[in-house]
Amino acid sequence: MVYCGKPSMGCGTCRTRRIKCDETKPVCNQCIKSRRHCAGYRSGFDILHRDETQATAKRAKRQAEKKAAKKAAETGGTVIKFEPVQINGNHNHSQNNNNNNNNRQISPTSASSSSASAPTTPVRLSPVHVLFPLAPPAIPLDQHASHYFASHFIMLPGQSGRQVGHLEYLLPLLRAETNPNSPLQLAYSACGLAAMSNREMAVSGDLVDVSFLQHTRAIRAVAEALQDPVRCKTDATLASVLLLCFFEKITASKENGLLAWRTHIEGAIHIIRQRGKEMTASKYSAGLFDAIRLNIIARSLSSGSAPAMGLEWWLRESEITDPIGVRAQRFCLQICEIRAEAARLMTTLPHNETGVEIMLEMLQKVKSLDREIALWCKHLPEEYQAQVLYYEDRPIEPGALRKAPVFPGPVLMYRDVVIASMWNALRASRIIFGSLLIRLVAWICWPADYHVAPDYMTAVRTIRMLISELVSTTPYMLNSFDDKQQAFAAIQGRGVNTGNFSCGADMQSKMVGGLMASWPLSTIRTCDFTTDDQREWCLGRLASIEKDMGIKYAGALASTKIRFPSMLIRRDGLPTAHDPLKEIKMTVAVRPVQAT
Repeated sequence: MVYCGKPSMGCGTCRTRRIKCDETKPVCNQCIKSRRHCAGYRSGFDILHRDETQATAKRAKRQAEKKAAKKAAETGGTVIKFEPVQINGNHNHSQNNNNNNNNRQISPTSASSSSASAPTTPVRLSPVHVLFPLAPPAIPLDQHASHYFASHFIMLPGQSGRQVGHLEYLLPLLRAETNPNSPLQLAYSACGLAAMSNREMAVSGDLVDVSFLQHTRAIRAVAEALQDPVRCKTDATLASVLLLCFFEKITASKENGLLAWRTHIEGAIHIIRQRGKEMTASKYSAGLFDAIRLNIIARSLSSGSAPAMGLEWWLRESEITDPIGVRAQRFCLQICEIRAEAARLMTTLPHNETGVEIMLEMLQKVKSLDREIALWCKHLPEEYQAQVLYYEDRPIEPGALRKAPVFPGPVLMYRDVVIASMWNALRASRIIFGSLLIRLVAWICWPADYHVAPDYMTAVRTIRMLISELVSTTPYMLNSFDDKQQAFAAIQGRGVNTGNFSCGADMQSKMVGGLMASWPLSTIRTCDFTTDDQREWCLGRLASIEKDMGIKYAGALASTKIRFPSMLIRRDGLPTAHDPLKEIKMTVAVRPVQAT
């Protein structure tokens, strides 16, 4: 019972009976007279902290709100506040809705019969506020990994009229393949888990183990599908093999990282041969075939072998969807074929007048194709041409090249990452092709010094130009700039896209850019004509792709110990000349080497 705004000091029995207590100790006299059990007195501490005045309630409310907000800020959650609804004793809800008072009114009922007939007076209680930090909802691991892979690798066709993306054919295949134990779903899950564990740097190792477990299950499922004469020819099975190739590049180790993905490409070639020309019947099948062909080109260029499917295998059927991209692939296939043929001739032909004549024809063939590629690149449509984003003119401190995101000089950008990747693939192929030209010049000029030949000097100038262009394009591929906000604003202001990814933000650093830039950066690093600063910077970019972006294939490429064309020229192993002067006269008399 409350008197004059203060809590009652009486015993519990008197408070219940709502009568005045004489507060005698140890037992109330009112309870003795009425022969009732005295419930005793409250402690002073309890009385002090049971003050229910408006000021105390407001203070308690503010303190609770501060504690909840602080906890929400620490955990990253959201504070939810539930305001109580005012309830009157007569349950008049319409009156409650119009009342702006936040207090809750409850009409208690008296236990005695005398007070039952008395009018009830509402007792005002303090408002009750429930505040707690709301944690974000938990997302299943497989769904998180699926979205993670899509946000970093699956690109939809661009908005500039182009009809080509990157791995966009996976979306309809995944929608059609709903069985979680199918080869496609298992391979896709393994790639997503591997990408997420590498990029997010999972230290527990559990996610890595789960990804390799899914990879093992996917290999077993693909092997079973290949035994079925019907399932082995489906797009889903071929896409599963391609995803296994992606898994090997994402998780590549230094021991087998450069070789493991090639075995899956060989399996994909076997499937394509079984399917025949129906491979290019539909839009998504043709896109899947183009993806396999790009891996075949990378395999041929890295190993020096001829294309497994030849030069003209279904190229015309693929030109319908992406004529410019397929034309670039044709150039790369021609480079692979000529390179393999020239290597065979250099190891089999005798170094005599007939052999030199044949090698001079091969030299002219190489120069003619390189001029054709350069002319074709020059006359590409404007949307395929590079734009200069800005010039990096700030000096780099000694020893800081590996950590620098941008190399001094111009920074080039393109409409999207797919176009930039096409250009980089052509540049890297031309660097390899120029090295082949130098090998031919060295073979023809032997035993004279080939460094003074005009064709050698022209090839070196071309290679150095291509290396500079590759270096200038890499920051755009990796979305790595010193001032990212300014660079992204400039990119968006010029109508340039980093790629229309199926989910996630487009302007962040994407793993697909690191995967596409790894092989061109490795080509720069292993070339004889790369400067020491450029080589040091490329090593830093490969290390960043491996550690920060999670593409372990870049680390395997960075560990390769090779230099070309010098090591390849040495490997050609020309025999010792019996009469060097006679050999020189014979070489000059056959056909003088002309500059381009």
